[in-house]
Amino acid sequence: MSAPTHSGPPTASPAARVAAFLAGLVLALLGVLVSLGTVVFSFASMGIASWMQRRRGKALGPMGNWVASICGVAVVLLMGAGVMWTLMPKGAWQEVKRSMDSTSANTPPTPPPAWLERIAPGSTQRAAQMNGKPSASMQAGMLIWGAALLVLMMSGFVGSLGWAAGMLFGFSTHGHWPGAPLPDVVVAPAV
Repeated sequence: MSAPTHSGPPTASPAARVAAFLAGLVLALLGVLVSLGTVVFSFASMGIASWMQRRRGKALGPMGNWVASICGVAVVLLMGAGVMWTLMPKGAWQEVKRSMDSTSANTPPTPPPAWLERIAPGSTQRAAQMNGKPSASMQAGMLIWGAALLVLMMSGFVGSLGWAAGMLFGFSTHGHWPGAPLPDVVVAPAV
């Protein structure tokens, strides 16, 4: 009777594992400095998502880890923005709008270029008539759009930095990339 054989996951050399750990440490420290610590939440979200997938008997692949990392950072950024919004003094938003209005009132509109007047005669007069202040709802919509774009960009950058560091830490810990398909267990037939 022969013993069952198990071809475990391929493991990397100790030198590759140490190099991956050091690279992950550099990326994690860079992420902490750049994101003021927000990158830590990308590690937590990757861990939680991986744990949930393992409970289902599946492995979370690299793309799943990346999405989890970005979503974790986005949630934290949105929560931080919400806290800042609630802690903002009562008249702060009105003061910002008044400042924007006074700046736009003191800045003369730039005239259209001369070549446009040659192509479309009368465009200078039409442009002068259209230079009005955008509505309050338009300003609020553009502010929300800009804030959403900022959150997407920041969470994408910080989440990707955290994902790269987390993947390198996972490689240094296990000797293979997290979520890599593991070979099946090969059991020798009983004799």
